[in-house]
Amino acid sequence: MKYLIGLIAFGFVITSCVPAKKYNELLDKEQACADDLDKYKKSALDCEGTSGELNTQVDLLRSSVTQLEADTTTMGNEYRKLLAKYAQIIALNEALETNYTKLRLNGAKETANLTASLEAKKIELQQKEDELNALELELRKKQAARDEIEASNITGTLVGASL
Repeated sequence: MKYLIGLIAFGFVITSCVPAKKYNELLDKEQACADDLDKYKKSALDCEGTSGELNTQVDLLRSSVTQLEADTTTMGNEYRKLLAKYAQIIALNEALETNYTKLRLNGAKETANLTASLEAKKIELQQKEDELNALELELRKKQAARDEIEASNITGTLVGASL
């Protein structure tokens, strides 16, 4: 049995021994794996840093979007208010233009009426002036005739007194 135990132990030793070439390959693979692990750890750390920076940028962008939404809402409200005021101003302008047109037409009618009335008064005044001139001419004629009659009366009285 000692022999058998020795044989089994020898079999384990032979099968458990790894040739140096295989051992060196495994060491090289282990070194490569360790190098890859270090590279991946560094890459993971870089990615974590980049992730932190990107998260910071996302937070900043979200706050910017929130601010822009608030600004857009404010500007939209102001725009709607301005549109309402603009509509009121347009309505007021139209009302004023309508009123101005009415006043202008009334003024034109009134001016036409006043012009016609003035023309009628001018014609009436011209007629009265013509009548007055005719009366004045007649008055002068009558004064001239009276002066002639008085002159002839004075001459006749003088002639009768001298006889």
